[in-house]
Amino acid sequence: MNPGEDRFSAALALHETGALEQAAALYRAAALAGHPAAAANLAVLCLQQTRAQDAVHWAQQAIAAAPASAERRSLLATTLQASGRADAAIEAYEEALGLEPELTEAHYGLACALRALGRHDEALACYRRALAIDPDYAEAECMMADLLATLGKFDAAADACRRALDIDPTYHDARLGLAEALRKSGSAPAAEAEYRAVLKARPGATQALAGLAKLLLAQDRHDEALALLREAVSRNPDDPEAHRRYGLALAEAGDLDAAAGALDAAIALRPSPAILRERATIRPTRADDPCLAIMRSLAAGADALTDADQVQLHFALGRALADAGDPAAGFDHLRTGNALHRSLIRYDETGTLRLLDQIRQSFPAALMQARSGAGVHSAVPVFIVGMPRSGSTLVEQILASHPAVFGAGEIPAFGDAVHALGRDLPYPELAADLDLADLQRLGRDYLARIGAERRSVARITDKMLANALFVGLIHLALPQARILHVCRDPVDTCLSCFAELFTPDQPFAYDLGELGRFHRVHAQLMAHWRAVLPDEIVLTIRYEALIADFDAVVHGLLRHCGLAWDDRVRRFHDTRRAVRTASLAQVRRPIDQTARGRWRPDDATLRPLLEALAEPDRTLRTE
Repeated sequence: MNPGEDRFSAALALHETGALEQAAALYRAAALAGHPAAAANLAVLCLQQTRAQDAVHWAQQAIAAAPASAERRSLLATTLQASGRADAAIEAYEEALGLEPELTEAHYGLACALRALGRHDEALACYRRALAIDPDYAEAECMMADLLATLGKFDAAADACRRALDIDPTYHDARLGLAEALRKSGSAPAAEAEYRAVLKARPGATQALAGLAKLLLAQDRHDEALALLREAVSRNPDDPEAHRRYGLALAEAGDLDAAAGALDAAIALRPSPAILRERATIRPTRADDPCLAIMRSLAAGADALTDADQVQLHFALGRALADAGDPAAGFDHLRTGNALHRSLIRYDETGTLRLLDQIRQSFPAALMQARSGAGVHSAVPVFIVGMPRSGSTLVEQILASHPAVFGAGEIPAFGDAVHALGRDLPYPELAADLDLADLQRLGRDYLARIGAERRSVARITDKMLANALFVGLIHLALPQARILHVCRDPVDTCLSCFAELFTPDQPFAYDLGELGRFHRVHAQLMAHWRAVLPDEIVLTIRYEALIADFDAVVHGLLRHCGLAWDDRVRRFHDTRRAVRTASLAQVRRPIDQTARGRWRPDDATLRPLLEALAEPDRTLRTE
């Protein structure tokens, strides 16, 4: 018998009962005595204890004892991934698959590591490979669904969750994922039913309570939503995530002071960089703010943080230091955070800019004139488009303060309706292939997705900024819909983007040169839409003009949408509705000039941005 066998057997029994510390000591003794499985089991135990570096060490010891073991190389990869070393994890997973190509867990782990680096298409392919080998791999279905939802493919995500539930009807995460996908796709009643099914099986589940609260907030059921999250905090007072989600919901609902207090409670329990960044977004940071001291303390030991946490911390410090009166130091952190985040994601700039050019070419004036008036004649939709951080949230908040308007926020309804056409040709090539019946179907599908018939309002705003890519097709499918293009000083817009860690991600936003080139081509696309659409369809709203002469601009905005003046639009900051964008704090305050002509770095620092915007001779303000 192996000299460590007794220790290993005792460790295994303790491990199975959850006595992890005692099990670890016996596994270690068994490993030192030469037991062949002890190091691998100890690596797994270390992962359970979130001791990632120790897990890496013992996984390496396990491989030393069995170099040809694919399972042990896959285990090493898992420990590397847990320690934040996604590149090394990918290499180890590929080595494991080289030894055993059908190792399902390695395909699954490789998918997770690829996703961590933003290599989403490759990750999806790996999830699908794992499922091809093992069709009953419910966890792979669930994680693939989560990635699909991240990519905005909510219908596909819901289908993957349903497959996971077919495999295991009791799979909590799959039902929660289904509820999330349904909520994000606009299927509110079905989403609510799924959330409540999760809560019936697991009363007090924080994520389900938070998701249902988001759904209720979107329906202006604020009191119900906040009651759910208070319940989550009451049930889990030592759970920082419960306090965090309550705080974020309070912020969405407009109670910023209470939101900051809830996030402070979360920080007291666990001062994570992500929560600190969210706190800095909700409440301006003073020089003597304890949160700033916590950020600086974390920054002093930043090497011990994962790359993702370092990104969060640098963005938190970027905003906090600017608010506290040191914008130059804040910008240094933003440069570091943006550079690190850019190194962790994949962005095909050439392909993205080519797509925007291709969209222009696919909607020439001749096509727009030939199909004019072919779609569904509803004046209900109002599409708000523009670059991120251009003032679009403010414009929607103003409109949503009018009693005849419902502000739907950022909803993927039009893109989903295009996908639902089921055409073999991708967008934008499919534009020339659509006939009258297709355009009417597209218009009807979109109206159904936004609930146009069930809402007793004259207008519904859709602030999905990506709809800028669809403006021509929107007009063909909904010829009476109005388009509001919100724009702002290009440098102010880009610097505001550069200061934001976007959720969902905006991959063009983390490098000044890439950001400037995207802005320039985006502006060219919007100029094309104005040229090929009738004059009465697109209204350009300049942010600087809006804050300088609010009444005049808003009068024009309401006329464009066929709405009479209502004084409630002046009190937009008091309107109770859920706001989920990065501007949620700004639109809760009256108009001011603080975002105009904000502090800017010097010419040399901004050179990549200015050259990309084709404004190399711009004179920078430094006030």
